[in-house]
Amino acid sequence: MSNQELIAVIRGLDPGKYGYRAYMSSALSNLSKVETHRITGLLERLCLELFEPFGVFLYLPHVWSSPSHTAGMSAEDVYFLDRLRIAESDFVVVCADYPSFGVGQEMEIAQSLGLPILAFQNSALPEVSRMLRGAFALTVNLKDSGSRPADCFFCYENETELVAELSTRVRSLIDALEERTLGIEAPSFPESLRDIMKRENVDNVELARRVGFSVHMIDYLISDDIQMQRVLSRNRLPDFSCETVSNTMEKFGNPGLYLIRKVADALNVDIAEIVGENLVRAEDAQRIVVTRKLSAVLHKVCIEEDASFRTFLDLRADESLLLAAESRSSEDLEREARRALAERAGGADRQGDLF
Repeated sequence: MSNQELIAVIRGLDPGKYGYRAYMSSALSNLSKVETHRITGLLERLCLELFEPFGVFLYLPHVWSSPSHTAGMSAEDVYFLDRLRIAESDFVVVCADYPSFGVGQEMEIAQSLGLPILAFQNSALPEVSRMLRGAFALTVNLKDSGSRPADCFFCYENETELVAELSTRVRSLIDALEERTLGIEAPSFPESLRDIMKRENVDNVELARRVGFSVHMIDYLISDDIQMQRVLSRNRLPDFSCETVSNTMEKFGNPGLYLIRKVADALNVDIAEIVGENLVRAEDAQRIVVTRKLSAVLHKVCIEEDASFRTFLDLRADESLLLAAESRSSEDLEREARRALAERAGGADRQGDLF
């Protein structure tokens, strides 16, 4: 198949039907046409022929947000989107055939989240930086404690060799992931920080002044799923979240201990309060799951129907839809959402930013 045909197939995949998700990190900018055609074709074939049979949805940034397809997408939205997609992933795959600042940054984001990284490079190309090859999150087998990170980085001579070696590593990684312990939903750092700022009457500008951050950094720390929906909607991108994705926005922010300590000191609160030391009640955790399920369905419906973002928010707060999300399948919920949207049709609902 041609590149365009492969892309069409990949865009038609439903991430919710896969047991695992992975993020593909590779150079996209400043490549020649020949290099771009080679690398994108290779990654698309890996997505469909290697990862899909393993039950892994491989997210390819060039399919959804490449510079050539989304030139109008702001740099801030690109950063937000790629960080979000990594936070939604179970592991990251790195193709280091060509140098890229973005690849290095994406590896560090993945490593800060504790995500395993599989990395490879064509042996005919210049050797990749030792900084990248030394990343602690590089792995062959999560149960293997004897290999150095640099030993986990592998080179390939041809696509057949790449597929064989990568298949072995993906199989081993999935076996290990099946044994991991998944935590219950907990109060998120962004939510706790927003509540404390409101209680202490401290806005973004004042908190930024106290800790020596930019205001944009504070905006990032308190990001929530509403901001995520805004980024997706204004760029007309799909919402891949589902009820099995735990604490995506908590992972998205992932502030370090030093940063949390600075913020806590600036607000004169205990660290335990700002990170939310107590687990939510079971019913609250279920509410989070149901809301995420409804959000994903409404995002799809509102984009297709050109509904306003305000309408999306109103429908997401609709108790009848929330009740439907608790017991009905996604298909039934979508039909119910379309019915509710049709009832709201009118001039007022068409005002504001469209999806």
